[in-house]
Amino acid sequence: MSAQSFRGSISGTVTDATGAVVPQAHVTLKSAGAGLSREATTNAEGVYALPDLPPGTYTLTVSAAGFKEARSSDIILTAQQNTRFDATLEVGAISESVQVRATAPAFAVPPNGRFFGNSARNVIVGPGLANVDFGLFKYFHVTERAKFQVRMTATNFFNHPNLGNPNANVTVARSGGSHRCKAVSWTLLAAERGPSSSARFDF
Repeated sequence: MSAQSFRGSISGTVTDATGAVVPQAHVTLKSAGAGLSREATTNAEGVYALPDLPPGTYTLTVSAAGFKEARSSDIILTAQQNTRFDATLEVGAISESVQVRATAPAFAVPPNGRFFGNSARNVIVGPGLANVDFGLFKYFHVTERAKFQVRMTATNFFNHPNLGNPNANVTVARSGGSHRCKAVSWTLLAAERGPSSSARFDF
């Protein structure tokens, strides 16, 4: 896998307190650890984009004429992550600044729209199956050829609940500014213990 495939991006929209977009805002991104500095300018829709970024921890600064400078530190970018960070500028002098604290995963956009979060695939697995069926029978000879049989059986003798694999369709509910897992379901594969009895006559 090439080094290029590990790179991600940070993009977003810059608006003012009323929600109006701010064009021509100056965006600066720095990583002290990597010694990297990138700059961008918002377009007519207030959108900026900083592509081709190596994984690391970044500080993003947004400034525009007539507004206070907005700064956000500790933006963590992982491999192949496309992070979105929207900034809201307050009216004031450029010499004034507003510190914005943000947790990168809250703004994370799944790479190629495939998944959310950073857990590996198949981390949720179903429990193992444990099923014991029990049977008991007895023959009673009536004559030399004729015999009578009594049989008793019990499926799932120990009454162990067997569950299938988790439902792959995990629903997510939005609550305020965050998302939470709503439901993960399993299917019951084995029924409850089922005793039965029978009799047979052979002649």
